[in-house]
Amino acid sequence: MFKIFFIIFIFFPNYAFAYLDPGSANIILTFIVTIIAAISAFFSNLKIKILNLFKSKDKQKSKEK
Repeated sequence: MFKIFFIIFIFFPNYAFAYLDPGSANIILTFIVTIIAAISAFFSNLKIKILNLFKSKDKQKSKEK
């Protein structure tokens, strides 16, 4: 079955007449920058929450003494 599909795609190619204008490149670049900013914000918030968790434990230990 795989061989039949492979032969069909090799001998009967479909041509895509596509065009990428500068506007679509801008959309792709904006998407990439947005994803990077979201990942950065997620990990910075995670870091702050973890540090606050340890700081609160340190405060509790100092109050107990």
